[in-house]
Amino acid sequence: MDKVELDYSLLTSGSSKLSSLQGTEKNTKNIISDKQEELTEISNMHNNCLTSLSSIDSLTTSIEDSIESIVTLSEKMQQTIEIYKRTEELLCNIAADSFQAKDGKFYARSTVLGKYWGDSSGLEFTYNEATGTYLISEGGVAMGYTTASALASYLGIAESDLKKSDGTIIEKWSTDDMKLPTEQKNNTTTTNDTEKENTSKHQLRQSTTPRKVSATEVSKSVNKEILDYAKIETDITKSDYEKTKAYNSLSEEAKSFVDGEKVVRSLDNSTMEEMVDARDPIHVENGKHIYINGDKIIGTDITFYYDKETGLYRTKTSAGNYAYGGYELIDMSKAQIK
Repeated sequence: MDKVELDYSLLTSGSSKLSSLQGTEKNTKNIISDKQEELTEISNMHNNCLTSLSSIDSLTTSIEDSIESIVTLSEKMQQTIEIYKRTEELLCNIAADSFQAKDGKFYARSTVLGKYWGDSSGLEFTYNEATGTYLISEGGVAMGYTTASALASYLGIAESDLKKSDGTIIEKWSTDDMKLPTEQKNNTTTTNDTEKENTSKHQLRQSTTPRKVSATEVSKSVNKEILDYAKIETDITKSDYEKTKAYNSLSEEAKSFVDGEKVVRSLDNSTMEEMVDARDPIHVENGKHIYINGDKIIGTDITFYYDKETGLYRTKTSAGNYAYGGYELIDMSKAQIK
C-alpha cells in the first residue's frame, strides 16, 4: 500500500477560518448588544422628551390659568375701586330731608356711617316729585335723602337715564340697578336681555304705585307718629336697633305711610283733577299764581277750599269765613298753578 500524504495546511486554514468566524460571532453579539443599548437609550430619551413636552403643556395651561385668574382679579379690583368711588360720591351727598338735599345742605362725610349702609339689604331710592330728590331706604327703613346727580353717579348711569324714553321719571331704583364697569365671566345675559329685565323691573315697581290720600284723611296722631319717627330715622347718631325699635312701635296706619304704601295727596304728586275729585284743599305757593280758564287769578300764597254749601272752590278770609265768589269744579280741575 502506498503511503498517503496528508495536506495539513487545509486543516490549519479551516481552523484559522473557524477561529475567525468564532471571533466575528462574538463581535456581532457585542455590536448587537451595543445597538440594543443605544436603542434603549434612544427610547428613554424619547420618553423623556414626551414627558418634558407633557410638562411643558401642563406648565402652559397653568400659566394660562394664572393669567386668566390675574385678569379676573384685576376686573374685580376695578369693580371694587369703581363701586367704592361711587359709594363715596353718594355718601358725600346725604341730607336730613328732601328740601335740604335740594338746597345742597348735606351732612359732613365724617358723620355718615357708610359701613352700615346696605349691610343688611340693598339700598332703595324712591323719587320725591316735590323736590326732585330721592329718599334712600334700607329694608324699608329711611336712611336719608340725596340728589338725582348723586344717585346717577352711584348707579353708574347718566342722569338722563333716570327717566324712561317718554321722559317720565322712574320712581324707584335699587342697588340691583347698579351698572358694573366690567362684565362678569359667568354672566351670559346679553345687553338687550339685561335692558329688558331692568325695564320690566321698573314697570313692576311703578305698577305698585302708592295710594294717594287726602291730608284730611290722616289723623293728627298718625301725623305725629310719622314726624317723630322721621326725626329718629334721619338722626345719624341713632343705632339701627333704635331705629328698628321706633319703626316697630308705629301703628299700622303710620307704617303704611313710612313704607310708601300711602302718600298724602298734594299738587306735587297728584293732578289737579285728582285733587278736585277728592275735594282736597288746593294751595298756591308763595310766588306762584293760579290760572283758571286762562285767566291769572290775583293773589299768591293762598288756599282754595271746597264749600259743600255752594259746591264751589273758594278762599277764606282771615276770620275763617268763605270769601265772596268761587269757582266751579270743572273749571278748577283744569286750572294751572305756575
